Amino acid sequence: MRVAAGDTHAFTLLHDAVGAALVLIVLRVVRDRGHTQDVVQEVLLEIWAKAHRFRPDRGRAMAWVATMAHRRAVDRVRTVRAAADRDQRAALLDHRIPCTAKSRVRDALLRLRACLDDDT
Repeated sequence: MRVAAGDTHAFTLLHDAVGAALVLIVLRVVRDRGHTQDVVQEVLLEIWAKAHRFRPDRGRAMAWVATMAHRRAVDRVRTVRAAADRDQRAALLDHRIPCTAKSRVRDALLRLRACLDDDT
């Protein structure tokens, strides 16, 4: 509740209390230390911005924080995976035959077929 009121000292105490757990939660999902640090920072910023939404009657603060961390970590994995998929598709497109080369291949095949048909 003190964090929700903008108490920076309370936020520091919260950070100290949950920081290591956040790293473990996120690292277990993301499996990359660089992304883990980024996600933990995003979660801490989200806690600061959304602390007013926490409802102690609905559960413990650590469960709320852990849920945010897990969701952010899953989002990061999906984002990284989608970017890798896009890069892979782009790389495959780069290896396709350009349209002009396709036309030349098609023309060569038509000429070859015509030659074979004339010999029979």
